[in-house]
Amino acid sequence: MAQGIVIRNSQEQLAVDTMKKAHTLLCEKLGVKTDLTFQRKCNWGKDAKHAGWYRSSEKLVALNFRNMYGATVGDLLEVLGHEMRHAVQDVKGWHKLRGYKKGGMFGTLYGTWKGQTMYIEYSKAPWEIDARKHEKPYAKIAIDALGLTKEVLETQIPFGTKTESNRNATYNKILKRLKVSNQDTFELLHVSWFKSKKLSTSDGMLYIQKRNMLKNFDFKNPKHTEWLRNYGQQWIRFMPMVKVTSQYGGFSVREMVS
Repeated sequence: MAQGIVIRNSQEQLAVDTMKKAHTLLCEKLGVKTDLTFQRKCNWGKDAKHAGWYRSSEKLVALNFRNMYGATVGDLLEVLGHEMRHAVQDVKGWHKLRGYKKGGMFGTLYGTWKGQTMYIEYSKAPWEIDARKHEKPYAKIAIDALGLTKEVLETQIPFGTKTESNRNATYNKILKRLKVSNQDTFELLHVSWFKSKKLSTSDGMLYIQKRNMLKNFDFKNPKHTEWLRNYGQQWIRFMPMVKVTSQYGGFSVREMVS
């Protein structure tokens, strides 16, 4: 087990072993002291695109395998080089990140750079420009010092899978169920209409057949909604969310924030 993740295959094992050696070497060459960890998660919201990060408060470099499926060991070395440059910036006292705001393609950063405070788009932040400038040279330092072969550098981390709830497929499953039973149309309901608090919108869809509702049912009519919250509960049906699994990965390093 690598720090932070369970290794899934031989390609990941090679990548992890290589990153550990490269990290130790770069710490020595660059005069920084950092720890290295690996992860398979999004730190800044669902499906956030980041290949890695450096956290100055912990002196910690993280590489995110979840977003590097399909990438090569060479790509990961560039990500490592990028994060190690942030470590160098930290040691020199050039940069302190104060905050982050979602928006645009990669969001906006608030921080200081060489004594100047700024609120700036991620891609235009001087500390990111500086890190991008050094990621390849730092990777080359490790490649040359470790004598990494072309075969190692071109080893690709296998693609992963991603399982998501599919609302359209769930809706169509309800339609199919009613059609088979020769039944009529239905009304989708938010879980707040159901007395049981055990369900959430991510679990599935709640619905009620229109033939079982009051005639000319109107959600704005207090008498109608009172009926639904009480007597109408027996007619509410639940359809578990249909899950769809697809291939995940194949992002380029340039698509990522790090």
